[in-house]
Formats: sequence, structure tokens, C-alpha cells
Amino acid sequence: MIKKNSYLYHLEEFRMTLIQILFFFFAAFLFSMLFIEKIIIFLQEPVKNLGINLSYFRPEEKFLTYFKAGLVSALFFSLPFAIFRLGYFIYPALKKNERKYLYVFAVLIPILFYAGVIFAYKVIFTFALMFFYNFAGKNTLTPIWGISNYFDLLIMITAGTGIVFLLPLPLIFLIKTNIISVYAVNKLRPYIIIIILILAAIFTPPDVISQLILAIPLYLLFEISVIIGKILKRD
Repeated sequence: MIKKNSYLYHLEEFRMTLIQILFFFFAAFLFSMLFIEKIIIFLQEPVKNLGINLSYFRPEEKFLTYFKAGLVSALFFSLPFAIFRLGYFIYPALKKNERKYLYVFAVLIPILFYAGVIFAYKVIFTFALMFFYNFAGKNTLTPIWGISNYFDLLIMITAGTGIVFLLPLPLIFLIKTNIISVYAVNKLRPYIIIIILILAAIFTPPDVISQLILAIPLYLLFEISVIIGKILKRD
């Protein structure tokens, strides 16, 4: 019998936490596959607005794309549960004054990630498609876009933007724990702006408008993070 609070006990608890997360993910995947046609139709709205119908060029391409979309959908819906279970696992190890920050981060992580994904889908991805469509020219070439390439681009932009939107959280943590001071952050502001522009260039298509559309909200999130860090320092 494993003693409570022993190393093996916590290891077993962590294993059960991972199993529950994986089980929820599998259930979310099955649920997504039941409605995969509606999910695919919803995700095609940006390209439909351009009057382009997606095509597939290999026998297995449509199936693999639908399968990939189901996995991504499952990850999307599993995130809050995964954060809740991991938070529940580490909760007993935290001090009383640390637990309130666990609540804050557990709420902010999905909110910021989903905000980044929705912003990317509604704004950045739409502008990216318009850029590529207009760059090709309406009279010189006929657009025939593959469904696999379309969803790869969609996943890269939305997931990348969602992850980038989480970057303020480590900054808030560093300020709160005195690893870095607000004064140091202010001195590093020019370099941080350059990093933001580089990240925007990585996770957006090669047009300045899309990059600025991502860079401006990221900079605003950075400034908000500094303000939140100052407030938390007073607690």
C-alpha cells in the first residue's frame, strides 16, 4: 500500500491526472468527429467569402485533414479541463497566499489563448487569405487551393497566435516573484518591441498588415502585463 504524501503517492496522483486528461481529450475527439462536417464548414467560412472552393489532390487527403481537424478541435475543447486538473493536482502543494494566483492563472490561460485563437481566425487569417488571393491576381491565375494546405495554414496562424497571447503571463510571474523588476522591463522595452515584431512575423503571412495586426495587440498585452505586475507587487 502506498503511503499518503509519499513520492510514489504523488507520482500515482499525477499519473491519474494525466489519464483523466487523456480520457477527456479522447471523448472530445469522438464528439468532434461526430460533428466534423459542421466544424469543417465553419472553418471554411474565410475562404468561402473569397468565392473559392477547396479541393483535395490525394485519395487520403480529405480523410487525414478531417482527422487532423478533429484532433485540433479536441485540443481546443480540452484545454480548460486540462488546466483545471493540473491546477487541482498542484493546489495542495501551494501556500495559502499562493493559491489565489493559481486561480488567476487558471482563468487567464484559457481566456488569453481563446482570445488569441478567435482574433487570429476572425482577423489575421482573413487578411492573410485576402493577401494571398490578391497577390496571385484575379485575371492571370485560377486559384485551386488544397484543403490540407488550407487547414495547415489555419492551424499554424490560430494556434501560434493563441500561444503568443499567453506570453504576458510569464512576464507577470517574473515581476511578481522579483526575478525581474518593472524598472528593468521599462529599460528593455525597445528590445521587447523588436521581439514582438519578430514573433508577429513568424506567426503571420509575409505581409506588413497582418504582422501589424498581431503586433499591436501583443504590445498592448505587454503594457497591460506591466500594469498588472505593478498592482500585484503592492499585495
